[in-house]
Amino acid sequence: DFEARGGKLRKDSVLAVELMLSASPEWFKHASQAQQSRWLQANTAWLEEVFGERNLLQVTLHLDETTPHLHAFVVPEIEMVETRGRKPKGGSPAAAKAPKPALAASHWLDGRAKLGELQDRYAAAMEPFGLDRGMTGSKAKHRTIRSYYAAAENVMGADLGPLKIPAPPELPEPEGMKE
Repeated sequence: DFEARGGKLRKDSVLAVELMLSASPEWFKHASQAQQSRWLQANTAWLEEVFGERNLLQVTLHLDETTPHLHAFVVPEIEMVETRGRKPKGGSPAAAKAPKPALAASHWLDGRAKLGELQDRYAAAMEPFGLDRGMTGSKAKHRTIRSYYAAAENVMGADLGPLKIPAPPELPEPEGMKE
């Protein structure tokens, strides 16, 4: 269907994006069954609004972990008008090209600003449930696996001095157990 509508599938195309949507464990402990059902419906509606109903492949509710959550799979398809190519000669206006489907995860997920905006939109959609957005502007920095393990080795190799473990209290010997 994608290629029949004029889309071109590239080798490096992102075919689907997985999203995880949740609320705090405390919210789920106190929410009624009806509130949880409305939360599920609101999440599905938000996904359809942001990514388009046609692009929503699957939404699955996971209840088997500490915090209930949704996993959603989205096809990052957009309608794109190609702007590359030869410019018409003689100053005549270019003929309008028909939009074609394209896979472009970057349309929603390209960089910190877009990801933050997506989180803000989700938080706004969840406000009716009394849910707040997580921390914005975190100073946390990405660390490579190599630097993480190097730091861990430094800590593990550091001389921490003698361990101070208190001796266990002496217990009275039970009757009849003396030699």
